[in-house]
Formats: sequence, structure tokens, C-alpha cells
Amino acid sequence: MNLMRWLVLGLLLMSCDTGMYGEGMLTEGTYVGVFTRMDPVAKYQPSNVTITVTGDRFEGSSSIRNYPAICEGRVRSDGRSVEFENECVFTADFDWTYILNGTFQASTERKTLILTKSYGGGRYDTYHLTRE
Repeated sequence: MNLMRWLVLGLLLMSCDTGMYGEGMLTEGTYVGVFTRMDPVAKYQPSNVTITVTGDRFEGSSSIRNYPAICEGRVRSDGRSVEFENECVFTADFDWTYILNGTFQASTERKTLILTKSYGGGRYDTYHLTRE
């Protein structure tokens, strides 16, 4: 009887929709949340963001122009990190580190997906996202 319980539990776990907690972390769907930049010597305001993932593509926007600059491109996820390849052309009139591009460490806290990219020296960007 104990073996039967484990088999049923295993089948249930395998059949569940893993959503953002699964192997891909950032699965298809629309994510809304907040972008923040942390820096030990400066204070930055948060920005509301929306990122939509369809297949291996992403597009999005933020409530503050170019903070962050999301636009569109390719996205890949391996469960521990998410890599964005932004394909848009940007002007030179802002800090290009605000462009959603490169590799972010991924983690989850309850139903929130947290993407973090460090620039060293205590400066890093964080996206707190919830799938709609």
C-alpha cells in the first residue's frame, strides 16, 4: 500500500503544470512586476514592468522610458538563470546597462519570479515578476 501512495504521488507531481517553477522558469505568458536598481552609493526609484514571453521570444515595456529598456528579442532559461538577447536598436542618450539583456540569476519566492543581475561593487538590478 505504501508503494502505491508513492506511485500516485509521483504521477501527480509529473502531471502538474510546473509553470514558472519548472525547468524553464520563465515560461510562456505575461509577467508583471517591478524593476529596481540597487546601488550602495545612489538611490533609484522602482519602475513597473511588463514582459510577455511567447516561445523563445520576449517583448515588454516599463512605466518609465528606458528604465529599464525592455523592447523585444530572444529569451532562454535553464531553471537557474534566464538569458535575454535584446534585438532592438537604442539611442546613445541613456545608460545602456538599463537594457534588458544578458544573463540573470533566477529564483522564486512564493509565486514571484525574481531575476537578478549583478554589476559588482554592490550594484545590481532586480525584476520581481508575477505571471498573470
